[in-house]
Amino acid sequence: MSFWGVTFAICIQLVTAGIFGMVVTAWIAFKAETYDKNDYD
Repeated sequence: MSFWGVTFAICIQLVTAGIFGMVVTAWIAFKAETYDKNDYD
């Protein structure tokens, strides 16, 4: 692969990992919020 091909692939991986990380973080925060509400009940 060319230099730009490799660079593009790495950028795609970083963006995908960033989106996946945000989704996981949001999901964990949402679950933690749900657990907290259940605990208070």
